[in-house]
Amino acid sequence: MKLLKRWKHTSLPNKLLVVASTLMALGSLSSGVVAYFQYRMLQKQSDSLKEQSQTTKRQLETMNNQSQVMQSTLHTLRDEATSTVYLTMRDRYFAVWKRFPKHYENLDIKRDDKNWALFKQYWYISLDEWYVTKKIEAFRDLWPDYYEYAYLRSLDKKSLRVSLCILRKEEFKDGVNREFVTTLEELYSRKHEDPLCK
Repeated sequence: MKLLKRWKHTSLPNKLLVVASTLMALGSLSSGVVAYFQYRMLQKQSDSLKEQSQTTKRQLETMNNQSQVMQSTLHTLRDEATSTVYLTMRDRYFAVWKRFPKHYENLDIKRDDKNWALFKQYWYISLDEWYVTKKIEAFRDLWPDYYEYAYLRSLDKKSLRVSLCILRKEEFKDGVNREFVTTLEELYSRKHEDPLCK
């Protein structure tokens, strides 16, 4: 009661001063409450961003692991495919080679020879091997790692060399077939001064 009486007897400027101070205090309190809630919101956003960052990091690690597994699988599949192609072509080669006559290496082969079809088949298989490894490049490692050496050995045999030269004049004279013969001529020149086909 005393407080109310005192308020009534207080001059107008003092009343205004008290009201203004109270309003300022309430304003400050409100600003403090708003600042606190803003701080809490920012803290929650920060925590959420940290959580998202950690989730993204885990996802990236998972994706990286999956990528490594896929790369490993692709290498395995490529190796298996290379092996399969190599074995298939080798089987085709042996199917012809085992039918060659004894001491075939030094035969003087001619087009009308009874064994001509075998020698021709041998070089067409060789063309396929060259095309797959050099032109398609699906299994390009097979050429330097295996086929170059194998063809160097083949070209040392007179019958194979002569039969290739016959094909060079008649069936391997242009296009991809000619490129194949050129590759073998270059290969042959590594060991011999004379040209492959005289």
